[in-house]
Amino acid sequence: MVSDLAPVDLVLQRVGRLHRHSRPERPAAVAQPVLFLRGVSNWATKPPDFVRGSTAIYGDATLLRSATVLDGQAQVSLPRDIPALVRRAYDSTLAAPPGWETRWAVAEANSVTATERARHRAQSFLLADPNQLDSLNGWIDVVADDPDRSEEQGRSQVRDSEDSLEVIALWRDVNGLLRLPACAPRRPGAVIPEGLEWGTGSEQSLAREMASCTLSLPIQLTHPGVIDRVIAELEGTVDYSGWQASPWIRGQLVVVFDSDDHATLAGFDLHYTADEGLVVTQLKEKP
Repeated sequence: MVSDLAPVDLVLQRVGRLHRHSRPERPAAVAQPVLFLRGVSNWATKPPDFVRGSTAIYGDATLLRSATVLDGQAQVSLPRDIPALVRRAYDSTLAAPPGWETRWAVAEANSVTATERARHRAQSFLLADPNQLDSLNGWIDVVADDPDRSEEQGRSQVRDSEDSLEVIALWRDVNGLLRLPACAPRRPGAVIPEGLEWGTGSEQSLAREMASCTLSLPIQLTHPGVIDRVIAELEGTVDYSGWQASPWIRGQLVVVFDSDDHATLAGFDLHYTADEGLVVTQLKEKP
């Protein structure tokens, strides 16, 4: 198995997929389970240089801890070694190896700051402690100052996970009409009337078709530093006013591609084709 370096618990989870069944007839070349760790641009430096993608996803602190724990670990026995390795990797007293101290300290400080920011972002969407309330009226209401941006944003902040944001994908043709994608299963290319009151008859069928045409935005567009901007821009994409009556598309956000299959969102170019799927690239800043 070949894997990028990741937090040690994830690495061990991946290792668990090796030789899950007893098969004595395996070829000699693969008779012993072996894991090759990559995702490091230079192992020789102290500390090692991780590739940018891994750092963006996991953070420098967890990767440094994982590298420390796994360094020199020529052999791992699962599940026996899992508790000790994970406990050591997340131990607050784990010391930086010689030569790693400066970057280790910066990474740990950044990790603490990121955790506090995540807690602060999620706080507005958490339920109040029922023991501190005189009445349960309004206990599960969304934040009063911004009720329209509730569900998608709240889910992303409270879970604070790496899950992507799911949006409906529509196209605007050269005549300015909003349409379902050509790959829609039942009504490809059907015109979507903006501002239409949904909920009955053909509108219900159209809404159901729209709900089946979704894309998951990647981490470039969903990490904490950009998610607010992404949601704000998506909210201004089309007229959502009539859609809230439909249970199929209520609260959903939409990304609209042009006739050339491109869309611009939060400084990124989104390109979608049936063959390649969604390709996201950062737009170059104008000089």
